[in-house]
Amino acid sequence: MQTELEPRFPLEIFEHFIDESSDSTDDLRVLALVAKAWNRHARKYLFRLFPVRQLTAKKSMFSNEKEEFQKFLLLNSSISDCIKGLRIERQSLEGTVFPPNRCYFLHHRMIWGGTPAFSRLLQSGKPSGFEKIFLEVENLVEHSSGDVVNPLEYLATYAPSLETLGILASTLVWVQQYHPHLHRTLLESTLDPRNRTKSIGLKQLYLRLRPLHASPNRTLEILLFESGYLNYSNLVHLAIDSTSIALLIGRSGVFEKVKHLTLFNRECASFRFQLASEYYSDTGWIVDYLPDVWAYNKAQIRFPSLTSLELVIDRYCSVFSLCRVILGPSEVTCRLSRGVEYPGSQYYTPFTKEARPDPSFTYPRVENLHIDFRFSTGKAILIPDAELALRMDRTLVSYLDGNGGPLRSIMVSDVVIYQNLPRTASSGRLRLREGKAQYWWDTAYW
Repeated sequence: MQTELEPRFPLEIFEHFIDESSDSTDDLRVLALVAKAWNRHARKYLFRLFPVRQLTAKKSMFSNEKEEFQKFLLLNSSISDCIKGLRIERQSLEGTVFPPNRCYFLHHRMIWGGTPAFSRLLQSGKPSGFEKIFLEVENLVEHSSGDVVNPLEYLATYAPSLETLGILASTLVWVQQYHPHLHRTLLESTLDPRNRTKSIGLKQLYLRLRPLHASPNRTLEILLFESGYLNYSNLVHLAIDSTSIALLIGRSGVFEKVKHLTLFNRECASFRFQLASEYYSDTGWIVDYLPDVWAYNKAQIRFPSLTSLELVIDRYCSVFSLCRVILGPSEVTCRLSRGVEYPGSQYYTPFTKEARPDPSFTYPRVENLHIDFRFSTGKAILIPDAELALRMDRTLVSYLDGNGGPLRSIMVSDVVIYQNLPRTASSGRLRLREGKAQYWWDTAYW
């Protein structure tokens, strides 16, 4: 006979409920208070990514209760054993106490606190180093007293097993502008024989720059392709700004295994400063027919293994230009040979400017297209006009495999957009994404 004290359902069922709530901290906090057995399982998610603030190693009173509570958590083995990743806010790393266990991923909002401190942080991971790192940096490269501090060198040294790297840089343009000898110094450091033996075999790379004006692609070119610290032979996921497309031109064989490509549109924001007045709308923003001003003679990127393309955009016009660059011309997208070379001449380097078109080039046979519209108030029209919606609908239909294109499925993130694509929807290939997107570079899901 079953008593009231015996469980009515196996514990695994309740743990499944907790697993389903793993992306909600509020839900996890509630579930953790239901029972001790639930608490143990909820802790795995609640403390998986641990925020490390400025903690001092000295045995003295802490400046506030929050720091004291944090150190208590770090010294509690039942909690510290749940910590798999660190989130470090903007601070100096000097004197910071790290969890006693070995973590495998790191999210660092980074201000250089001295290279010894950064080295110590990287060594706090697993014995073979962190496997996943996301850096939010003010300057991707530090230049002071004639020396160049390149974080990629430290990653190659102290995280040789790194597979996922995310970089979000803020002021790389400032470094290049005020240090005219940066490129020469950076090149000299990368050519050092002691550094040429270090490399990271990445599987996932996320690289974005925050400034809206021209990015210093020559600096990025040295870091990504000439330093030798990054190896792309096993790279499968790539997420970059659309303006970085100019860096990939003429690099045959570099991205042979990339299967999933994510592009963030940036060409519109920079091109706004160059367009003639007739390209502006009454509100002062660029109208959504910008793809008609681009030429696509050089923008041919070889992705022979690419099967999935994701566009994270805040303008409808980027649907046309980015599909044209990656998927190739269709019967709808423009085929201009004259105009500003996509994504803008200022993003080309001497190497990519001189690169000649590959006569054997073929566009990838991408099977799945995901479009995530990121509109913000005042920056884009939420509902497209009838002509623009018709053109976008015809463009997407033209890329379906039944019409000579490569696509088998298209997914959009916005119900308004879905309703304005009747021809694509009638093909049975259009889907509306349900729920929030879970990106591979989002550390909340690591």
